[in-house]
Amino acid sequence: GLGIRLAGDRHDVVAALTAMPSVIFVARTLGRFDVLVTLRAFSAAQLVEQLDTARAIPGISGLESWTHLEVVKESYASVLDSVG
Repeated sequence: GLGIRLAGDRHDVVAALTAMPSVIFVARTLGRFDVLVTLRAFSAAQLVEQLDTARAIPGISGLESWTHLEVVKESYASVLDSVG
């Protein structure tokens, strides 16, 4: 996962992130980070390459990364889905 703080035009940054083949999730957020990203890497070397690519995108002022050790729950269903 990546937590990204922006300093420039969010549209350009989000477009660059979504264009990366390894990126599988992008969300604009409120709070500590402006954007959250999930990317997929199959080796440590590939992860470093992807992090370097993201850090080089103009408009990113800060980036923190972490590794998901285990997905405990991931659900996008909502109570509103059944109302509708």
